[in-house]
Amino acid sequence: PTTVLFALGILLPMIIGAMLPLMAMQVPTGTSFRSTNIETTTSSSDPGSALSIILLMDVLFPVIAFVYAYHILGRRPGTSSPPDVRTELSIRDRRKIAMIAIVCIIVFSLAAIPFFGFYSALLGPVPILLGVGFALGYYCRATSSAQKKRRDEIKKMEDELPDALFKLGSRIAEGEPLETALVKVSESMKGSAISELLERISYTIKVTRSTPREAMFGPDLGVLKNLPSRTITATMKTVIACVEKDARTAGGIIINISNYQRDMKKVEHDIKTSLRETVEMMKSTGILFAPLVMGITASLYVLLSREFAMLPGSTQMLSNEAFFLVIGIYLILMVMIIVYFSVGIEHGEDRIELKHSIGNAVPVAVIVYAASLVAGQIMIG
Repeated sequence: PTTVLFALGILLPMIIGAMLPLMAMQVPTGTSFRSTNIETTTSSSDPGSALSIILLMDVLFPVIAFVYAYHILGRRPGTSSPPDVRTELSIRDRRKIAMIAIVCIIVFSLAAIPFFGFYSALLGPVPILLGVGFALGYYCRATSSAQKKRRDEIKKMEDELPDALFKLGSRIAEGEPLETALVKVSESMKGSAISELLERISYTIKVTRSTPREAMFGPDLGVLKNLPSRTITATMKTVIACVEKDARTAGGIIINISNYQRDMKKVEHDIKTSLRETVEMMKSTGILFAPLVMGITASLYVLLSREFAMLPGSTQMLSNEAFFLVIGIYLILMVMIIVYFSVGIEHGEDRIELKHSIGNAVPVAVIVYAASLVAGQIMIG
């Protein structure tokens, strides 16, 4: 299914987009080229043709690709839920970020208006797309950077949790109490993220002389009370319940939990490994190759429109400026769909990673599109 999505959702629209310059030119069928004269017959253009191109590139193709990507991700095996890291931004900070993004769009849009003196015939309205791309990238990164940093810390703890559980279960199976086992496991894994967490738990138990349950989940002292990881909190609740009910068999149960989590990590690794080649190809195509091809395609459209304009009776479905915008909007939507799919495959329903990846990918794609558009027009004269 991933290969089908790449072929029909990404490559096929690119091929059709590359053919648009010829499809968008209408030449009278009776026109013949001679050295002395040009014979013409009148031809009326279809007023719905321009709308058809817009709907095809900016609505139909993106919708089909998104629906199919959503369908594929719905079949992805469920492994572990991503950390639920809440935003630390206040409403005032969010408004400030949004205002900066809006100002970015306005400033770039001024370069697309000839009145302000920044207008470039090579770019046309493309600065508007640059403004949208930079604004979207800035907003996504500004609202997710702090969350992503915290999320990466939690993910590191979750990755180290199976090893910690195995050592914890082994010590409990040898007859050591949970409090002592936590101290020894944290010391044996010194320097790791999970070691710091276990050390905080054991320190809370020692200082407050509370039970492990109170030290982890107590309303006042709970170390894990506000930890945004369902994997860690659910696992430790299970560990405490096992130890409280039957300390003798708790060690074996904890080791089984560790093995289960290792299996889940292996499933995630197998998914990423088996689809890495196709997903990486999709990402590189959407961020670099597709904007490059579409920029050259838009340049070719300018050349063909200039040459066809010398033929009496020929018509253009879309102006050069409109064509630039149609292709640019399609690229932005396609890049967002590719990022949505690749993040879903690699990380599951991780909205923080999705926002951060969109913030990185969209600005790069619009820059490559604008640069290739200018370079293409310069090369073809």
